[in-house]
Amino acid sequence: MVNSTVNGKKIGSATGKDDKVRFNYCICGKKSKKRGLDAKVNEVKPSISLISSLRENGQIINETSKYVAIKAYPGKNPKKDQSYFLYRLKQEQLKNILLPLGDYTKEEIRKRAEKCGLAVADKPDSQDFYEGDYKELLGVDPKPGNIVDTDGKVLGEHQGIWNYTIGQRKGLGISSSEALYVIELRKDTNEVVVGFKDKTFSDRLTAVDLNWIAIDKLEKEISCQAKIRSTQSPANVRVKPLDSGNIEVLFENMQKSIAPGQSVVLYDGDIVLGGGIIL
Repeated sequence: MVNSTVNGKKIGSATGKDDKVRFNYCICGKKSKKRGLDAKVNEVKPSISLISSLRENGQIINETSKYVAIKAYPGKNPKKDQSYFLYRLKQEQLKNILLPLGDYTKEEIRKRAEKCGLAVADKPDSQDFYEGDYKELLGVDPKPGNIVDTDGKVLGEHQGIWNYTIGQRKGLGISSSEALYVIELRKDTNEVVVGFKDKTFSDRLTAVDLNWIAIDKLEKEISCQAKIRSTQSPANVRVKPLDSGNIEVLFENMQKSIAPGQSVVLYDGDIVLGGGIIL
């Protein structure tokens, strides 16, 4: 067990044992094709649904005899780890759910399923929570606007800023001597701003709408690791609490395509601290 320190206090079990859950394709395990529809889509409803199901079937874990908080850990299989999506779960939810697959790889589960004669043993992995066109979920009509460069020069037209993501290079429909990337989406002016690759990098972000798992709140600056997308390796950061109640995350190395509206998830070694929404 890692005895980490945050706010000058150790994050550890008073009993000397880990009261933990590991996030491995346990509740939702699926990601949208459009990055803007990921962590928020899977935020609370799946966990509430699972808790209700478990309670009805008498499978709720009784935590009343324990006086330590439940700690969340990434799953054993990094490729299937769901901690980036499920960091928004509350202590009340964590202590009342069973996540039985966190200590296994997908291959190990397949072998068990095959041994038990289950038909799903060789079922292909699912990748998306929705098989159709994501535009059907938005239920909006096209809203034409301009694609502009950083100087405001109009380079083309779009049919809705929701069709683009920060860092997107393909499908812009404009020509340039050098590759262009989406670097900003301006809702107020309905503009998609593009720039060259160097404009996609930054070493800091501000996060709002925070949810902490390992601590109540951040009281002073800490050093830890962070992920701004589910598939990346955690990057070294410093995290500063702001007077507004938000946090500033400062990366040791420049990061590409930090996207507002996405989640930044903080880790202290193998412990999920919490996270928030990128402003």
